[in-house]
Amino acid sequence: MLNRRLQRIKVFKALYSYIQSENENYINAEKELFYSIEKLYDLYIHFLELLIQIHHQAKLIIEEKRNKKLPSFGDMNPNFNFVNNIILEKLSNSKTLDSIVTRRKVSWSNEHEYIRNIFIEFTKTEQYLLYIEINNPSVIEQYKIIKELIFFISKSESLLSTLEEKSIYWIDDIDVVKAMSVKTIKQINKEDDELVLIELYKDDNDDRKFIANLFRRVLDNYTDYNKYINDKLKNWDIDRVAIIDLLLMKMAICEFLEFPIIPTTVTMNEYIELSKIYSTPKSNIFINGILDKIIKELTKENKINKFVN
Repeated sequence: MLNRRLQRIKVFKALYSYIQSENENYINAEKELFYSIEKLYDLYIHFLELLIQIHHQAKLIIEEKRNKKLPSFGDMNPNFNFVNNIILEKLSNSKTLDSIVTRRKVSWSNEHEYIRNIFIEFTKTEQYLLYIEINNPSVIEQYKIIKELIFFISKSESLLSTLEEKSIYWIDDIDVVKAMSVKTIKQINKEDDELVLIELYKDDNDDRKFIANLFRRVLDNYTDYNKYINDKLKNWDIDRVAIIDLLLMKMAICEFLEFPIIPTTVTMNEYIELSKIYSTPKSNIFINGILDKIIKELTKENKINKFVN
C-alpha cells in the first residue's frame, strides 16, 4: 500500500498546486489528486514490467550470440547468473503482476531497442561484472544486483525522457517508485517465497477517506488556521513565512483537530520530516517550534481529542 507519508506527500503537492493556481476548481483539484495517485501506481507497475523486459532482452542476447554463424567459445558458454536470477524469474512468472499489467494496459512494446541499450549499459557496471563472477549466487546476492539495476535505471536520463513522454505525472514520482520496487523485491528471501505486490490502498475506503478529508479540510480552514500560527511568530508577519512551511503547518493543525486516531506525536514528526524534504534547511526547526506551541495551546483549550495518545 501507499503508506501515510506518501499519501501526505500527494495531498501536500495537490494543495500546493491548488493554492498557487488562482482559478483552479476545488472539485477538479481533488479529482486530479486521486488521478495522480493512480498514475503513481501505474509507474510502479511500469517499473516492474521494465525489469521483466530487461530480463527478456538478456535472454534474447544470449540466444542471438549462440545462433551466430561463427559463435565464439564465450557465445556458446554464456554466463547465466543474470538470466537465472530468482528475483527476475519471480517477476516474469507472476500471474498477479501479469494480470495488473494487462488491466492497466502497461506496455513497453515500442521500446525494445531502448530496453536492450539499458541492459547493455548495465553490463558494463562494476556491480554487474562482479555479480557474474560469483559461483552460484545466493538469494541475497541475486536481490542486491536487481536492487542495483533499479538504482541504475532510475538515474537514466533516457528513462526520465521516456517517462515524461508517457505521463507528465511520473517525473516527480520516480524516487517513490524506486523505493516501492526495492521493497517489492526485498520480500524474496528464499526460492519458494512468493512475489507480493504493493497494493494501491491497504483499505480502499479508509485510505481514500484520509486523503480526501485532509485535502478538503485544509482548504476549508486554510485562512482560519492562521490564528493558531500568527501569535507564535513573535515579530514576524505570517506573510513572511514560506508558503511551503505554512502549508505543512496547516496540514499538521488539521490532523491535530480533525483526525482523532492519529497521535499528535506522529503528525508532528511526519510534517517535520516532510519539511526536511521540501523546504529550507532550517525549516524543520522552525516548524517544530511552532507546532509544539500550537499543541500545548490546543491541549490547554481541550481542542485535541485523540482516541490514541
